[in-house]
Amino acid sequence: MPGGGDLLSPHLLRSLGQKEYEKRKGAALEIEQAIKELRDAGQHERVRDVVHYVAHDLAASPHPNVRKGALHALAGVAIGLRDDLPRFLPEILPPVLAAFCDPDCRVRYYACESLYNVAKVARSHTVAHFNDIFEALYKLSADTDLGVQNGFQLLDRLMKDIVAEAETFNLGAFMPLLRRRIFVANSYTRQFLIGWIAILDSVPDIDMLSHLPDFFDGLFHMLSDANKEIRQQAYAVLYDFLQESRQASALEYEPVVAILVQHCASRDRFSRLTALTWLHAFLSLGKPQLLPFCPAILGATLRSISHGEDEISDAAAQTDRALRALLQSSAGADFDVEAILATLVQHVRAEHVRTRVTAFEWIAALLRQRPAALLRHAEPLWAALLDALGDESEEVVFLNIEVIARLAAQRGYFTVALGRVMGRFAECRPLLEARAPLILRQLTSLLEPRRVYVELAALIVRQCDDLPFCTLIVQTLNAILHTSPALRALRESLRAATGGDGGGDSGDGGDGAAATAAARGGSGTRGGRAKGPPVAAVAGGAGGAGGESRAAASSGKGGADGGADGGAEGGAALFCQLYAAWCHAPVALLSLCLLAQAYEHASELICKFATAEGGEVGSVEFLVQLDRLVQLLEAPVFARLRLQLLEPERHPALVKALYGLLMLLPQSGAYQTLQQRLSAVPQLGLLRLHIGFRDKEATGTTKGGKAAGAREGEPRIDFVALQATFEAVQSRYREQGRTAQEEQWLPLDEDES
Repeated sequence: MPGGGDLLSPHLLRSLGQKEYEKRKGAALEIEQAIKELRDAGQHERVRDVVHYVAHDLAASPHPNVRKGALHALAGVAIGLRDDLPRFLPEILPPVLAAFCDPDCRVRYYACESLYNVAKVARSHTVAHFNDIFEALYKLSADTDLGVQNGFQLLDRLMKDIVAEAETFNLGAFMPLLRRRIFVANSYTRQFLIGWIAILDSVPDIDMLSHLPDFFDGLFHMLSDANKEIRQQAYAVLYDFLQESRQASALEYEPVVAILVQHCASRDRFSRLTALTWLHAFLSLGKPQLLPFCPAILGATLRSISHGEDEISDAAAQTDRALRALLQSSAGADFDVEAILATLVQHVRAEHVRTRVTAFEWIAALLRQRPAALLRHAEPLWAALLDALGDESEEVVFLNIEVIARLAAQRGYFTVALGRVMGRFAECRPLLEARAPLILRQLTSLLEPRRVYVELAALIVRQCDDLPFCTLIVQTLNAILHTSPALRALRESLRAATGGDGGGDSGDGGDGAAATAAARGGSGTRGGRAKGPPVAAVAGGAGGAGGESRAAASSGKGGADGGADGGAEGGAALFCQLYAAWCHAPVALLSLCLLAQAYEHASELICKFATAEGGEVGSVEFLVQLDRLVQLLEAPVFARLRLQLLEPERHPALVKALYGLLMLLPQSGAYQTLQQRLSAVPQLGLLRLHIGFRDKEATGTTKGGKAAGAREGEPRIDFVALQATFEAVQSRYREQGRTAQEEQWLPLDEDES
């Protein structure tokens, strides 16, 4: 039986190998006619022999012209076979596709032409061989020869038409190939891939969206292509998929979201912006399937929310709002609070202020929505919160304090929260000096002031080993107590501590009503007395204060005895609870006594100041604090005290205390200020005071009167015990001072001594 070569005449074979295109083309037409005759005669085996000879002998020839002729011949065979072509495609296609990689550009061009003719005849039957054809086209798409590119374009369009018309397409078999080839850098090849993804997605019976994770990442990488046209084409395809995803009933979110999160960190702005747009679109749908991916999405938005380009930061902010809305609308659903919190803890230390602010807003929102879940994982959060207290941005600090206050408001966390803040102050002295006033003032505006002060006082007593720290923190708390508008009720409560006119005044400033009352004599220690049982004073040193503070913190209204903030009883309890802590700052303690209208005790303290040596009393810092106290006496908070000077005969202890304070001051501006204030005391009142003392001396009653607060119906404060507490605390300061001084002594040589 003759082989394929015997069926072709020597002249025909020579013509197929000619250099001239027309001669090769003529030979191919003769082969086409011969194949038609063999097909009509039903001699399919002889056709197969011809195909085999051309594919294996001629197509593999070392001569380029012969290889070109073989491609013409294979196209002629395909045309000649017509409807019988499908059974011969497995033999015809391989040599044609192999020629796509031929080193001769003209051979590659004729390979395109040959496959074009084959596909035009076979049409939908080529779809069964689509992966092989696609692979060959993929390689040819980056060809630099203009002629080859023209042939490639024609063939590519034809194959797209064929696939679009085909009744079936094995997408599952094609996806692994696309997944392998999608990550390519060549712009022409990228354009080829984008075109095929678009055409496949346009076919109604082909569900490309279900296979989106296979090529999604590669498409996103194309958004950063140097060629603007490629970027636009990739974006257009991605936009179409985004629109389809809005109506999709089932989309594999996990890999898609993971890819989007990855590209939200891209250095390419277009890729980053598109990724954020996708995330926002997903979240806007409000699908609960996205809840497991909230930590990853949150991290992506926080990384972009402080981006230098407004368009990206705005997109991140929109995505962040959509994520919050999703969590809020899914109140009953479970999501990974621990993972979200870990992400937030990471970003509260971020470089950019806006990122840190957003992270704290998230933590506050979680505390509002899921307090129990957050508290179970709050331990890693505390380190970040305490570090952020020293943040350079006040906005961050305010939000941080709000979070700490919300934590403190949870059951059983009040003491823990304040204790950790105090612990950080003790560890970081610069933070204490720079930020403690702001932090503590804000805490007292967010939490119940009385509870805060009582608990802080107890903590100071418990942490009294660090004496310099105790002094600084008490001075800070005292300044806030006297100046913060949020502590007005607390000051009113303290004013009633000794049964003075603690009630009835509408403000700290001593308004017209108060001045009128003072002028009429209605604002002395006779008025405004509240009746109640005795209040236990702090005795026996620092230990008692801690117990009372703990009791106050556990009380519903903040008092150690469960009393209200107002009234003499509640004020006396508060005064006693603060006293032991305030002993660490003598001048602060003096101002506390003046605020509480414990003028006689204040006078006794000043006498102690004058006789004490060492420790805090008598130091340069002590004199500085006295100077500040004089300035404070001129502030609105002590307007009532100044009005009481109009009646010195009714407030002799106050006059004595202020004159004693004047005597402690060196000749300075503060001395002049206080002296001028005391010079305004009515002389007639001082004369009455003098006559009153002289009458008491004559009757022998100057030393036998009742102590402050011992009048009938008034709370009894044991000032003797309080003074003992003060002396005990100050003795520790004196001892510490002596020890520090001895450590500075130079050692003596024992032989010389």
